[in-house]
Amino acid sequence: MLQSYHIQRISVYNLRLSQTISMSKATQKVNSKGQTLDEFLVEYKKLGYPEQAVTVDDMLFAIDGERLAVLLIKRADFPFIDDWALPGGFLDKNESCEEAAARELKEETGIEGVELEQLYTISTPNRDPRAKVITNCFIGFCPKTVPIKAADDAKDAKWFTVDFAAKEDLYELVLL
Repeated sequence: MLQSYHIQRISVYNLRLSQTISMSKATQKVNSKGQTLDEFLVEYKKLGYPEQAVTVDDMLFAIDGERLAVLLIKRADFPFIDDWALPGGFLDKNESCEEAAARELKEETGIEGVELEQLYTISTPNRDPRAKVITNCFIGFCPKTVPIKAADDAKDAKWFTVDFAAKEDLYELVLL
């Protein structure tokens, strides 16, 4: 019984999909200028709005002995070649920020299966020379430091023990 129901739902979905694909311009939605979505997008691209790049960064903490540690990677290429940074990178076209955060952590350090939660979004202008980059920062925690292996665009990966320094009403993360 369940299998039959499942097949009927797929058939209805395929019917709706084929109806959507075969719509003529007469039945498509149009804007106040009479443009279809495709026509609108052609004109929109001519306006030259700057493209934005979306990235993710993973701030992964763990306990190293009796100290807190954070995972950093050494960048293998420009920009910021040889600088230590949080693991992360650009979203692929068809993935969510959450999927990209997990993928980048695995690609650059070999770590997978860690629960990551979105913490903050950074959109400071001119912080990356390639483009306006909007970064979604994720935070995660491992009960202890786990083995890591730098790969992809990370030249090295390392756990750094950290401390916090009070600076007025803020706390600053200090690498030890």
